[in-house]
Amino acid sequence: MQTSELTIRIILLILPGAIATLIIEKLTVHKPWDAFRFIFYSSLMGFVTYLTYQAYYFLVVNSEILNFWKAITDNKVPISIREILFASLTAIPLGFIISAAIQYKVINKIANRLKVSSKYGDDNLFYHFLNLNEVQWLWVRDKDEDITYEGLLQYYNETDSLREIVLSEVKVFRSSDSEFIREAPYIYLTFSPDRFIIELAITEEDKNEKSSAN
Repeated sequence: MQTSELTIRIILLILPGAIATLIIEKLTVHKPWDAFRFIFYSSLMGFVTYLTYQAYYFLVVNSEILNFWKAITDNKVPISIREILFASLTAIPLGFIISAAIQYKVINKIANRLKVSSKYGDDNLFYHFLNLNEVQWLWVRDKDEDITYEGLLQYYNETDSLREIVLSEVKVFRSSDSEFIREAPYIYLTFSPDRFIIELAITEEDKNEKSSAN
């Protein structure tokens, strides 16, 4: 088998896995994946997708083994485009299901209940904290500029060198004496991890209670 033919065969066979991986990559919070990790996840998800489709095919259609399992080990076996199509369709809901499981830390919660692990998830505490459903209104303090930003959390991201947060309904105060400075509908903050401090986070109910008290 020529290299180009082998490459095409591999791409076609892991296509459903790539679709599922793209969905997971877009819907979950994590640091950017490098090419090696994406290819590895695509290959892994390819097998998971075909296993899922095989289970459905076995239970609903008939007890035949998919052509896929022979095609990955024998280059003389033709690739079934029909199987690739249906496996690709299977990859879409599977990607959403796995994304939800990652988002809600299903495996970690099960492990915590069984007392086999106390790990909360694969993301760091910055992502984990801001991803909590209860976290909505933030006070972000800029230590260097003596400024505190109060606002509703919209988006957040982190790279190796900086963190990014977008707030709406923003009020800006001087940190040292809490003097009001200005308002802004939105604000984009980018900073190194050691410069800004998220001092407090409250829920929408707490925000309403605070407003009523004032």
